[in-house]
Amino acid sequence: MVKKKIDQLKSAEEKYQTLIQKRDELNEQANSVRSERNDLNDRKKEFITDLKELREDRRDLSKKIGELKSRRNEFQSKAKSMIETKKKIGSDLGKNPASDLGAKKKEANRLEMEQQTVPLPIEKEAELIKKIRNLYEQINQLEDIVTDQEKVKLSIGEIDKAIDEAFRIADSEHKKMMLLVEDRKFLDDKIAGIVNEIGVVGANANKKHEEYLEIRKSADHFHNRAQEFREKILEIRAARRKEREEQRRAISEQNETVRKELLDEKKREEAADGALQKLLSRGKIEL
Repeated sequence: MVKKKIDQLKSAEEKYQTLIQKRDELNEQANSVRSERNDLNDRKKEFITDLKELREDRRDLSKKIGELKSRRNEFQSKAKSMIETKKKIGSDLGKNPASDLGAKKKEANRLEMEQQTVPLPIEKEAELIKKIRNLYEQINQLEDIVTDQEKVKLSIGEIDKAIDEAFRIADSEHKKMMLLVEDRKFLDDKIAGIVNEIGVVGANANKKHEEYLEIRKSADHFHNRAQEFREKILEIRAARRKEREEQRRAISEQNETVRKELLDEKKREEAADGALQKLLSRGKIEL
């Protein structure tokens, strides 16, 4: 019986140690996987931080692009407006007052010559003088128009310069804008790459987390099994301790019984010796 319990205890202890060793191995493996998972999550956080910064940079670029686009459109609109103004002025300049002015002067000279060289009746001469006066009034008006046209031509030159300058600024703003658009495209590519990295790293982190949970589940299983064997070991040890105590108690009781028996026997021997002494001394034995 005792040997059987000893064998049971030894077997339970060996099984317990095996389970504890397996549990510890799994816990170590779980810690390693958890560390890998945490590293992946840290990388994911770094990517997310980089992504936020890139998106802020992209917003800044988009704002600058919008400003440049607005300025480009503004100067293009100004240039187009000035072109329309130039066309309108050009249509007015389509009339040629200079040729009319020459013809009027030539006609006035001819009439003046006629007045000076040809004898005319008073009424005819008065009509001629009136006609000459009207011609000079028209000449004066045409001269004013020609002068204004010269000024307008100068104004058109200024308009042309302004148009060229407006288009130059618009082109400059457009080039700046396109450079920023290229920068933004570069950022878009980087953002897309980081978003992809976040997805890959996140998926790997999730896999590691699932792996960690599975390992922990197995470790918990072995831990619980080990605890069951620990309880069994404690029960066997308690049973052995109780059995030894019962054995010690039985031995103690047996020893006490023997001691008492020996003590009683000793007393009987002493009583017999005493009775014998009395018999010898008195000649009578009392029992």
